[in-house]
Order: sequence, then C-alpha cells, then structure tokens
Amino acid sequence: MPKPKTKPKTRTTAPRLTTRNAAKAKAPKTPKVSPLRGVPVDEWVKTKTSGWQAAVVQRLIEVAQKAAPDTTLSIKWAQPVFEHNGPSRSSRLPRPT
Repeated sequence: MPKPKTKPKTRTTAPRLTTRNAAKAKAPKTPKVSPLRGVPVDEWVKTKTSGWQAAVVQRLIEVAQKAAPDTTLSIKWAQPVFEHNGPSRSSRLPRPT
C-alpha cells in the first residue's frame, strides 16, 4: 500500500521567544575595547614594568625602531605591538613569581 502524501511543515508565524531567548535578544551588545587603548607606550612601560623588565622593553623598542623606522608602536591586546602592514611583533612580560 503506498504511503499517503504529506505536506511539508512550513512555519507561518515567527518563532516564539522563550524566557532565555528573550533575555539574549534584549541585552545590548557591548563592544570589547581594551581599557589601555590610546595609552602612550612610554606610559605603559612606566606603569606595567619595573626594574630589568622596563630596561629590556625600552631596549627592544629602540632596536625595533632603528631597524624599521616606518613601523608604528601602539598598545593592543594590553601590550606593546609593532605594526607595519598589520601587527607584527609584541612583547609578553613574564609574570612575577
């Protein structure tokens, strides 16, 4: 015996928002921006490093700017980043023990 033909189910109304979905739909999206954005690199070095770390970071900046004077240096991802046609190098400091 052949199977009866059934209509494909189509949705004629918009999906209902459940309580969980409603909270997501109403919450405004906050852009994630680093609080260090726009901080001068020299100020970052003074506030975030000390002792030998500050000396090493300053020396790295000097060497990088001498080797590639057309690069820019800014704070991104909460650390100094050298850029030339996009981000190229950054310096991560070791965590104090």
